[in-house]
Amino acid sequence: MATSNEADKIELSAEELERLSSDSEGGPARRLTGWLGWLTGIGAFALGAYSLYWTQFAINTTVYRSSFLAVALALIFILYPLLRDAGATRRATIEEWCVSAVGVLGMYALYLEGRIFERSPFAGGLLIVVALCFAAYPLIVSNRFLARTQIFDWLFVGFSIWTAWYLATNIELYKTRPTRPTADELVLGATLILLILEGTRRTIGWILPAITALILIYGYFGPSIPEPFDHRGFSINRIIGQNFLTLEGIFATPMDVAATFIILFTLYGAVLDRGGAGKFFIDWAFALFGKKPSPSAPSAAAPSASAGPSSSPTLSPARSSSGTASVSPTLSGSFSAPPSLSASPKRSATTSPSPSASRSPRVSSTTSSFATSSPAF
Repeated sequence: MATSNEADKIELSAEELERLSSDSEGGPARRLTGWLGWLTGIGAFALGAYSLYWTQFAINTTVYRSSFLAVALALIFILYPLLRDAGATRRATIEEWCVSAVGVLGMYALYLEGRIFERSPFAGGLLIVVALCFAAYPLIVSNRFLARTQIFDWLFVGFSIWTAWYLATNIELYKTRPTRPTADELVLGATLILLILEGTRRTIGWILPAITALILIYGYFGPSIPEPFDHRGFSINRIIGQNFLTLEGIFATPMDVAATFIILFTLYGAVLDRGGAGKFFIDWAFALFGKKPSPSAPSAAAPSASAGPSSSPTLSPARSSSGTASVSPTLSGSFSAPPSLSASPKRSATTSPSPSASRSPRVSSTTSSFATSSPAF
């Protein structure tokens, strides 16, 4: 029996642990080298430094949240390109065809109701460019030149930064008319919503973006829904304006939590992991419970518990001791994933731990909050 248990055990390297723990969040980000590796490293460092700066100095809420989202999205489209292997081509998947259809149909609906070309030729040109980017999805993955240059990923990076720049520099223009956006604001807002959905899909999969898209569709086609689920419906102006130009949609509480609490505790977990504190907690858990297949759950829970209680009787159930329920999995994941993986019986290559057991900080830990905050009416 002992021999059988020994045969079931498997020792995983640090790289394998990293790969398995990241598989639960849509697959590992590609490892970049050269100037692109330096660029993403500087961008990630700047985002962390920016969040630390926010803790000491006052920054306008709209400016901070929009700039944080822009940098996060830019990093996502670089680290999670449409094709991970730039030299390989393939046929478009059903998921990519659906993304293409949603992008094109969304821009077409905006064109019909928003009278974009009549109000602003510039906004009309931008609408065509964005629609073409999504329409070209099936072609991107099958064309070697487009796959190698990743032009459309870089266009998405530019659109992300552009939307943040507009929000940060035109606050006085739109703050009194959020439900009456201009043509430029309609196109930029629709573009940002599509970019958030696509960034979320690339990092954590298609389910959450699909739910968000259905809610947006439900809000628009309310009068056409059968009873008792029908409602008066919301216009394109209302949907995009409230999501894009106010703090009640994309930049609501989930975005606030992601840009304040979660990012700080992600940095804290990374410092503990790199400084050796994470290894100490893991070794301590194994010393307590042993390195066997059966106690993997307690050995994973022990380091998480040592990092601090996940809830407090003095706080509401929706919040943890750090101020938000999302923080505890973010921090404790750095500790709980390695014991779960290395102490468990032999697993197949497709097996992955729970989504909260991510071993290293990722931009995708924040994008799940972005998508859930999109459909606000």
